[in-house]
Amino acid sequence: MILTKVQKTKLIIKICQIFRVILLILLCFIILLPIYKMFVDSINNSKEQYFFIPVKISFNAYKRIFRRYFSDHLLGNTLIFSLTCAIIQTIVCAITGYSFSQLKFKGYKIIMILYFLPLMIIKESMYSTYKALYNYYPFFGIKFFHNKWSIFIMYLFGAGIKTPIFIYLFKIVFDKLDYELIEQSRVDGCSVVRTFLKVAFPLAKEAIVPTLFLTFIWEYNDYYYPQFFGFAYDNFNVISLEFANGRMPGALNNNALAMLLPALIIYIIIEKTLFNSISKDVTY
Repeated sequence: MILTKVQKTKLIIKICQIFRVILLILLCFIILLPIYKMFVDSINNSKEQYFFIPVKISFNAYKRIFRRYFSDHLLGNTLIFSLTCAIIQTIVCAITGYSFSQLKFKGYKIIMILYFLPLMIIKESMYSTYKALYNYYPFFGIKFFHNKWSIFIMYLFGAGIKTPIFIYLFKIVFDKLDYELIEQSRVDGCSVVRTFLKVAFPLAKEAIVPTLFLTFIWEYNDYYYPQFFGFAYDNFNVISLEFANGRMPGALNNNALAMLLPALIIYIIIEKTLFNSISKDVTY
């Protein structure tokens, strides 16, 4: 049987669709199965053998964990800390990205290279240097160690988690802005700052949402910085630090899934906005 060109094209499309469905099923299996197994193990309250359905269900461990979240202000501290870092990161990256995109000045390429240089260095290798600098050179009298404000100051000066990546993301978005809008705002008498605040920044939604969300998630799960700077000495404990140091009630699976729940709720709320931002051709 000889197929026509149209039939061959339809057959290839059909095969690609089937392959895509199989690939999605396999990806879901790989990603969701471990999470489901963790959940089943966390609610199983029996020593009997089981496959994927628990023999006896109990949520007592989760009750103890969430009671600890609210009684010790762990959840509130974690959300405030993560959200503050995300907001500072977004503002700093937006200003820097706009400067690199719209304000050409001598040496800006060298500054861009310096911004991206830390990405090429192993993060852990810089901690000894950080410790030496922060111990001997307080910031306007503020000691970095045993101080919850230390990470906020780092973010304020562009030393947060993956800051160069987000700066580059904002630069791409601002590069795609309609130049006539910028010129029109200047003709109307707007300064550089007012042009950024009233024109450029509101149109950078494709970079704002991913930067805000990803920074929030990374700081929500990060325990090294809070441990490194000694948050516990400042009476500012966060969930990730308590979890990493084994000070949470319940088993490992219970704590991991309980920690996932607040972030998952936030993700569900902004999921549509996040993926609409990522899928914009203007950004990627």
